[in-house]
Amino acid sequence: MEEKDKNSIRNDTISILNNGQTKSIDNDKSLFKGKSKLIEEFISNNSNILITKADKGNTTVILNLTDYNEKMNNTLADRDTYKLLNKDPLNKLSIEIRNHLIHLKNKKYIEQDVYKRLLVTDPIYFRYVDDILLALPYNQIEHTLKLFNEQHNRIKFTVEENEEGGENFLDITIKVKNGRIIFDLYKKPTWSGRYLNFHSNHPITHKKGIVISLLDRIIFLSHPSFHTNSIIDMIDTLLNNGYPLEFLFSTINNRIKSLMHNIEHKTMNNNDFSDNGIRKFVSLPYVSNLTEKFKHIYDKYNINIAYKPTNSLSTFIKTGKDRLNKMDNSHLVYKINCLNCECSYVGQTKRKLKTRIKEHRADINRSNGPSVVSQHRIEYNHDMDWDGVEILDLEPFFCKRSISEMVHIKKQKRGLNEQKDTEKLPNAYLPIMHNKS
Repeated sequence: MEEKDKNSIRNDTISILNNGQTKSIDNDKSLFKGKSKLIEEFISNNSNILITKADKGNTTVILNLTDYNEKMNNTLADRDTYKLLNKDPLNKLSIEIRNHLIHLKNKKYIEQDVYKRLLVTDPIYFRYVDDILLALPYNQIEHTLKLFNEQHNRIKFTVEENEEGGENFLDITIKVKNGRIIFDLYKKPTWSGRYLNFHSNHPITHKKGIVISLLDRIIFLSHPSFHTNSIIDMIDTLLNNGYPLEFLFSTINNRIKSLMHNIEHKTMNNNDFSDNGIRKFVSLPYVSNLTEKFKHIYDKYNINIAYKPTNSLSTFIKTGKDRLNKMDNSHLVYKINCLNCECSYVGQTKRKLKTRIKEHRADINRSNGPSVVSQHRIEYNHDMDWDGVEILDLEPFFCKRSISEMVHIKKQKRGLNEQKDTEKLPNAYLPIMHNKS
């Protein structure tokens, strides 16, 4: 993108931010802050509770942390049951069995009819984690189950045979009708029926995406004979999640029209692609009634906006992992304050913070000239607050981390950083940064 286009985007962006459009930000923050404070107090006062996501189903569970840790440690310590494998051994095993059977047949150790019974030429086999879909002749089911269960005395498989209603595998039901395999959608007993609520603080495009993804799943995964009932069931579920009926009908109707148009013209919609065929995106934090105003700016340059909500339940719902010691964190922006004055230094690193701080402390002895931090220590006989280093931001991506570093450098009262550390940050953003600091 040319520099003049970049400047145009910056100027339009600053215009929106400066036109008194920050009211919605403050409202969102105050609303969320009031509720989040209660949650934070509850979690703080109940340190023995772990709130996390369930392994299956879109649900949240509350666990006793002591019991959770004890059960996980016992499970992971059981080396008699679990063994770490680098790859799926079944492919190699299948080839070896096939070759061995061919060898036995060629040597006349087994008859042709025995060979055919033992070797299934075109089986349906698919595995996803611990679920296996396998199609076999009926007279080989028990024998195959026995072979699987002989692999380890602590691992036992069970069989769910095809019944009149079909066989459930993952999120589909496999049925046989008139000699052909057809599919219907299947909901596991753990299915919660919970989706992104229509009244949540998310852009309308996300809510349309929920409807479209569920509709596409019905159309592309299930047989047409099941479409009507599945769509009715989808609408009922989304109504329970706050979606207006008019919104659902409109989104479904537009999606079906779009799919029909693509089929008729045998093409996909390329309106969002630039001339070189690469789809460009920019990620923006979503604030209701504000972020949408940026769309017309980026549309002029064929750039799509990916909205990222700032408030999330992940703030409170953890994965159960122990919190790292501050000095063991990596991919971060940090700040070192002077113990004797208001000076400070801001930096970024992808390594552990303790490694970078160790380098700062030892830098004073460098023969090729000390850094700005060491120069301050030598010139004024001051010392830095090495134990009170602040983590300003955690960001795994280097470009975003560098921008965050430049912003925090500019927000210092008396920064020690050199001017070149922020030369890539356009000056047009400085007034906004100072107003918000």
